[in-house]
Amino acid sequence: MARKRSSNQEIEEYYFKKFCAARSFTPNFVQHSDKPDIIIEIEGRRIGIEMTNFYIKDGSDRSSEQRQAPLRETVVQDAQKLYLENNGKNIEVTFGFNAIRDTKCLAQRLADFIHCIDGNNTGAVARNTFAHIPELGRVDTI
Repeated sequence: MARKRSSNQEIEEYYFKKFCAARSFTPNFVQHSDKPDIIIEIEGRRIGIEMTNFYIKDGSDRSSEQRQAPLRETVVQDAQKLYLENNGKNIEVTFGFNAIRDTKCLAQRLADFIHCIDGNNTGAVARNTFAHIPELGRVDTI
């Protein structure tokens, strides 16, 4: 039987609850959101918490952050150039990436994809809209 995969929010809630239990901490108010991941209220003050994973991966591993960060930068710059060369509008899009393998191919797919969404409302773009681009984990228009 396949194991149900937890959503990112469920994982963040789990670790926040573990933190609260370990520290005997009970905030007056807890709100789960995207940016920041969690908003709490303590003594009348609201505080935003961004959850993240820290891990060490060998820099020679192609999926490591050390190798992926420059690939993301290259892909975004190339996609922006291709998009603008093809009569693209000046819009702002943010991407959350999964592992990147082929930067040239991905840049072209991103440029084409941005043309498809450049008239949309601002906010998170539905995952099914970019399901054909597995390197993307999240897309927002601003």
